[in-house]
Amino acid sequence: MSGFLKQITLGFLFGPVISTYIPTRALRSLRQVAQKAKDLIDKKKQSGPDESAMKSDLLEILVNASRTDEEITDTFITDEAKTFLVAGHETTSGLLSWSAYLTALHPHVLEKARAEIDAVVGDEPFVGEHIPKLSFLFLPQEWSDLMVMI
Repeated sequence: MSGFLKQITLGFLFGPVISTYIPTRALRSLRQVAQKAKDLIDKKKQSGPDESAMKSDLLEILVNASRTDEEITDTFITDEAKTFLVAGHETTSGLLSWSAYLTALHPHVLEKARAEIDAVVGDEPFVGEHIPKLSFLFLPQEWSDLMVMI
């Protein structure tokens, strides 16, 4: 069995059992992130409810809910925060992957997009003010408003 295949097989078979016991840089980083998350949750709990963040801060919403619901533990809060973080990352990477794939299938679309960017941006650095001027690459404002309603 090749080294790579052996590594994958051993990782699949024994990874869940021994992976938390082997001191690796990745595991150390994960533990540091978990500790920072715990510290942040503890700080939010000690500071009391923040009325200004009640509707916009996910962590604040979860911590406030944990004050009245015993089933919402620190582990639950941490897991939910990780889920939102990963879900946001995965949807963004999925969007970029599909965009690149579909653009590769339709080179005329790529050429039209490049021409529009060259015409609008030119040799300047790309800034946020350029976005509304890129009508081919971005949805019209009316469509964006509709997407928010859905």
